[in-house]
Amino acid sequence: MPVVTLAAQAIWGTEAWSRRGEGFAVYFNLFSRISVFERRGGVVGVRPPLGGLPSLDAAAGTVALVAVMIGTVTFDGFSQGPLWSGLLPHLVDAFTSLGLGFAAAEKLAGTVGLLAGVGLVAGFYWLGIEGAKSVGGGMTARRLATSFAHTLVPIAACTCSPIT
Repeated sequence: MPVVTLAAQAIWGTEAWSRRGEGFAVYFNLFSRISVFERRGGVVGVRPPLGGLPSLDAAAGTVALVAVMIGTVTFDGFSQGPLWSGLLPHLVDAFTSLGLGFAAAEKLAGTVGLLAGVGLVAGFYWLGIEGAKSVGGGMTARRLATSFAHTLVPIAACTCSPIT
């Protein structure tokens, strides 16, 4: 991965790649916007809690990234519960009947569940965007989606936190 990062920095520039393309930098930048502290011209200042979120410049992929963050952690919790434990053997049986070995069928079933978790989160978000679009204002779904992307960050922070 370091080779990819170095190549991308050489192509697009260190600052641009770190701000928009480097996964951990983007991830932690999202969470930093929740903080009450901010840097203004090299000086540390205080802002209201969550005050940095509305100024988020939601680049292409921001909504997808946050939906993946929420969906994967949600599935991780769901996969430990009784509903998934009851569903998993049926999925594994379905995939083994297609000729897959048990280990491959189990991994595929987990992947299907993970994708379903992300799809469910993204689906609910887009349902909300379509609802907002239906009340008028003439905004496109894409513009609404990027305008409200910052509202997903606190949810992602709660789902990604180690609090048990």
